[in-house]
Amino acid sequence: MGPQTGLICGRSVSKTEELTINHSSTLDQVRVHVGVALNVGVALNVGVTPIEIKEAIYQCVPHLGFSKTLNAMYQANEVFKERNIPLPVESQKQVNEDTRFDEGLKVQKVIFGDVIEQMQKKYT
Repeated sequence: MGPQTGLICGRSVSKTEELTINHSSTLDQVRVHVGVALNVGVALNVGVTPIEIKEAIYQCVPHLGFSKTLNAMYQANEVFKERNIPLPVESQKQVNEDTRFDEGLKVQKVIFGDVIEQMQKKYT
C-alpha cells in the first residue's frame, strides 16, 4: 500500500474511496442531511461494498460520537434498502468475549511493541 491507498475490511482501497465513505458520515453532522445517503450511493456505485461502508462508518464513533454515527448508519441502511441490499450485512466479527482480550493484545503488540508489555508489568 502506498500513500494513496488505505485499508478497510482488510481490502486495499483508494484514498478517494476511503474519503468518500468517511465523508458520508461527517457531512450529516454539519446538517447536510442528504450527504450521507448521497455519498453512500456514490460509494456503492464505485464498487465499495456495504460491509466496507458500514465498517468505515463505525470508525467515526470516536470522532463524532455514538448518536451521530448511529444516525449516519441509519441513513446508510436506508440506501441499502432502496437498492435491495439485504440487512443486516454479514458479520465481520473475528473475536468473541473469551478471545477478545488476547486477540486485542496481539494487535497492540504489533503496533506498539514492547511498550504494551512494560505497561502490563507496571499496572498488574
